[in-house]
Amino acid sequence: MARLLKGGVIGCGRMGAFTSEKVKKFAPKHYFPLSHTEAILAHNRIKMVGLNDVSNENLLKAGEHYGIKDLFIDFDDFIKQTNPDLICLATRTNIRADLIKKISTYGINYVHLEKPLCNSVNELRELEKIFSEDSRFFTWGAIRRHLAVYKQALQMAESNKYGKLLEIRVNFGAGKLLWTHPHSIDLILWAAGERKLEFVQAKLGELKNTEKTSKIENDPTILSSTFYFSDNLIANISRGNGMDLVLSCEESDIVVLADGHELLLYAKENGGYSSYKKIEINKSSLNGTLSALDHLVKCFDKDQTHIELNKKLKEDILKSTKITFAMIQSHLLGSKPIALNDIDEDICILGKSGNFYA
Repeated sequence: MARLLKGGVIGCGRMGAFTSEKVKKFAPKHYFPLSHTEAILAHNRIKMVGLNDVSNENLLKAGEHYGIKDLFIDFDDFIKQTNPDLICLATRTNIRADLIKKISTYGINYVHLEKPLCNSVNELRELEKIFSEDSRFFTWGAIRRHLAVYKQALQMAESNKYGKLLEIRVNFGAGKLLWTHPHSIDLILWAAGERKLEFVQAKLGELKNTEKTSKIENDPTILSSTFYFSDNLIANISRGNGMDLVLSCEESDIVVLADGHELLLYAKENGGYSSYKKIEINKSSLNGTLSALDHLVKCFDKDQTHIELNKKLKEDILKSTKITFAMIQSHLLGSKPIALNDIDEDICILGKSGNFYA
């Protein structure tokens, strides 16, 4: 019988323990379970061993809601007393990099963390060393790549049935760089596959950098951003409404509509104009954050397919974070295209909204 992994959650807020009521009301069913605590409790190979939060109020609320008695204010007490195999990390970004480093020093190798990864290029450089170790496996809160409807759309685009993939578009509204668009960037990198990213170009909303340096205090809106890949693939983040992913091939568009409520094929029939055709969506029992945790469990089980997938995912998490900083630099330089090797080492984005960090 396969061994149970001991799992715990750090951060008992919205993503750690309590999915927002708005998301519950409107999101497709395949997004649930979404909170980290729900996902651990739903997985038959993971045993919940405890919750950790600096807020006693959050801890007690989550513990009572889920019937979990092992609650810890202190991080080190939590790790030493529960000895988890797998950690879900759902804190604010400003302390996330330090916690990832501490988790690694305890030898915990399976981590699901919320996005964004960190706030600065310097933090990223330190985390790159941890991510580069083959014994460590990471997933993060940009979970769409794990969901069946997105996999189905990409399989259609890669089938050659509709011609070569020419363009990727993500329409997530007027979203914030750190709050919303790690989802967009991750989808783009995932759909682009092994193609090399050559340049990133961006125009952002207002930047609050009162010190007139590369340290950005707020979380700016992406007005537009373009990614230039090898093989002449172009990707765009727009302010278009709908929470849609559009994969434009030579002969058809494949559209994941409204976060996966529908999958559409926009194609010509009988030589006329293109029209939309609804595609039946493949079903999966592994939905939401549960699908990301199951990927980590498969890595624990030495499943070579998932180990290779995680190697690419780790690269994409790091690259996605670099792209965030490249967008800042591009905007500061008048929307100049930026290669990821040319990022200013001093860039830091706190992503504050009022008194809160992203």
